[in-house]
Amino acid sequence: MKKFYPISSDVFHLQNAFFFSHIFKLRKQSLQKLFVLFLSCFFLASLNSKVYADVDLTTSAVAAANLNQGTNSNIVYVAKMTVTVSAVTVNNIQFTLGGTYDANDLPLVTVYFNATAATVAGSSFLGNTAATFAAPHTYSIPISRAMAAGSSGYYIIVVNVASDANDANTIKVNGATNPVVFGFTTSPTVTNNQTDVAGIQTIQSANITLTTATVTAANINQGSNNNIVYVAQMAVAAQPVTVSSIQFTLQGTHDADDLGLVTIYFNATTPTVSGASFLGNINAAFAAPHTYTIAISRAMAAGSTGYYIIVANVNTTATDNNTVKADGATNPLIFGFTTVPNITNSQTDVAGIQTIQGADVTITSAAVAASNIAQGTSNNIVYVAQMAVATEPITVNSIQFTLDGTHNASDLGLVTVYFNATAPTVSGASFLGNTAGAFAAPHTYTIPISRAMAIGSTGFYIIVANVNSTATDNNTIKVNGVTNPVVFGFTTVPNVTNSQTDVAGIQTIQASDITVTSATVTASNLNQGTSNNIVYIAQMSITTEPVTVNSIQFTLDGTHDADDLGLATVYFNATTPTVSGASFLGNTAAAFAAPHTYNIAISRLMATGSTGYYIIVVNINSTATDGNTIKVNGATNPVVFGFTTTANITNNQTDVAGVQTIQAADVTLTSSSIVAANIGQGTTNNIVYATRMAVATEPVTVNSIQFTLSGTHDVDDLGTVTVYFNGSAPTVSGASFLGNVAASFAAPHTYTIAISRTITAGSAGYFIIVANVNSDATDNNTIKVDGAANPVVFGFTTVANVINNQTNVAGIQTIQAADVTLSTSPVSSNTFAPGTNNNVVYVAQMSV
Repeated sequence: MKKFYPISSDVFHLQNAFFFSHIFKLRKQSLQKLFVLFLSCFFLASLNSKVYADVDLTTSAVAAANLNQGTNSNIVYVAKMTVTVSAVTVNNIQFTLGGTYDANDLPLVTVYFNATAATVAGSSFLGNTAATFAAPHTYSIPISRAMAAGSSGYYIIVVNVASDANDANTIKVNGATNPVVFGFTTSPTVTNNQTDVAGIQTIQSANITLTTATVTAANINQGSNNNIVYVAQMAVAAQPVTVSSIQFTLQGTHDADDLGLVTIYFNATTPTVSGASFLGNINAAFAAPHTYTIAISRAMAAGSTGYYIIVANVNTTATDNNTVKADGATNPLIFGFTTVPNITNSQTDVAGIQTIQGADVTITSAAVAASNIAQGTSNNIVYVAQMAVATEPITVNSIQFTLDGTHNASDLGLVTVYFNATAPTVSGASFLGNTAGAFAAPHTYTIPISRAMAIGSTGFYIIVANVNSTATDNNTIKVNGVTNPVVFGFTTVPNVTNSQTDVAGIQTIQASDITVTSATVTASNLNQGTSNNIVYIAQMSITTEPVTVNSIQFTLDGTHDADDLGLATVYFNATTPTVSGASFLGNTAAAFAAPHTYNIAISRLMATGSTGYYIIVVNINSTATDGNTIKVNGATNPVVFGFTTTANITNNQTDVAGVQTIQAADVTLTSSSIVAANIGQGTTNNIVYATRMAVATEPVTVNSIQFTLSGTHDVDDLGTVTVYFNGSAPTVSGASFLGNVAASFAAPHTYTIAISRTITAGSAGYFIIVANVNSDATDNNTIKVDGAANPVVFGFTTVANVINNQTNVAGIQTIQAADVTLSTSPVSSNTFAPGTNNNVVYVAQMSV
């Protein structure tokens, strides 16, 4: 059936406004035109009837459900609106919340719009209002929602449930008896098809059961943490909860100084701190009984269980045998929640008493034998305290002891503490700490240490002293366990039984006693260029304590100058005063004229009761001055030794080292007679000169020979000139080759040949110069060495004293070509038979 729509007041007013605006704009129009215009506007208005929207309202099903305390946006009703014909704008929604809820159950009621589904997810907020009214209550909320023709959408009514809402109270919107009523900016035709398909929403509290888990009575150590004193098990049903606080009372006999913190942990599976999560803690500096409240936050799902574990930290100074107790029967744990659950408290008194326990420590003294301790030694044991630990473990954090005796502030370096779990020895011990010992006795030392000891364990605390190298001989160190027992500090406050006694003997600082004497060194001649010539020997004997010799100082006297000596060296021989078998200790350059004092750093450890020889040797330069002397006088300039410690020295050195005289060799040179002769072309080893060398005093080594070949020979006459040595005769036969050089020079020419020939003192020998003559040498050319005018000159590795007695006794050697005469011998006429051989046809005769 066709629907008629009256003109709305809005349309009418719009038309009038249009009409009068035109009237006021007319200025010079006639009345007739004005009347026609008025009739036209009236006619148009009568024809303009508005088309209204059709709105159809239905109810979407909302399942009956439980609503948790403290939850938001719980859907209680959904109205679906379908718009046809033309668009509308919804400007109000009115609905009645029925049920049994009271004025405290609901904080807000809110309206959302979702164009596609009856869900808050994906919807847009339209408006809300306070819902602090008991059911039933009608709410009217202004909103603004434009809907186009042909569109539809869901108007969703949701409520927030208060955290303390009453369990089992209900919320209900009945779309049949109290349908939702919408307001519009226009007047659409509304068809209401809402029904009662929104189920009852029931407020639901969680159901919580609290029980007590057993905690065994136990001893809890001073200084220990996370000692469990109570465990409450919580089981959650019906709805989830969030625990917001916990309140408990700690009873027992503990005082305000016994506990540090009390802490709450949560473990979902077992009543242990291991695997638990931290919830909160509070200072526990209160005497028992005291009630604690700790704010926590722990969400628990419906159907879950878990353990709330109360632990206490015990102070290191807590009183031995004081107790900590939580009684789940008389003072059960009280939990706070963000909601108001239903709680069934089944806590009982099954948490045993926790007793604070200090360790029981017994300290005794281990015997330390009285002994001598050497200067410069370390880790000398002066006291040993043995500690036994019972009841509880401990940690030792300091040790205090007094070093008595007669030692002064310069005697000790460090005092150190070691720990050995098995024996009163430094070997196998662990370092704990040390401090400077630069104080005169008596002095009390305190050293911070850190040593944990388990229940039932024992161990030795060992006090050792390092003795300075300059410590005073016979000063003493002593720890008296009776008058000045060792005092230990602990991280806790154990019960200490001190049974220390005076069983640590006096330790006496002992210097080494050393006697130094001189060993005889025979006066002798020292060759130029020789090494390790002994000039002094000091014998050292050690008693009382070992020593380390770290330097030696001696004065080389005599007449030697700065060029005579190369090195001065020190050797040590434990058995004999010889360089053979000795060990090298050190050396220094000796390029100084006598007298000169030398100081050489050495390092030689000598044991108690040992002896040995410190041997001073010198190297003589090859150019040292003949007759200069070297001398060490053990009486006026004794050898002085340095030591790493301060030894007691008895010096018995004497002047028993003879004068050592530098000796050059005495060499005499003479010329051997060489007969003048002819030497053939192409011949070798023709002797042209021989020098006899006689050596006295010291051996020499000849390292070069220089000679001049005179005569008339030219550059083509000679091949090589060679030098031989024969110890018995001036002949090449039986001689040894020394060297040669090419002789392609015209006379006169001087040759120098490097050779090497050692001649001992008291021996003699011949240096023989020979020439090889070329096969084409010029006949009658001559070779000559004149020992008077051009004597042979020798070079030596040392600087010998040379007496030259060479003379001109080597005759001229003349190169001789052969003289050959050729003549013809007669040959008779003859007829040679065919086929015959060796038929003489000519004979030439040669005479040489």
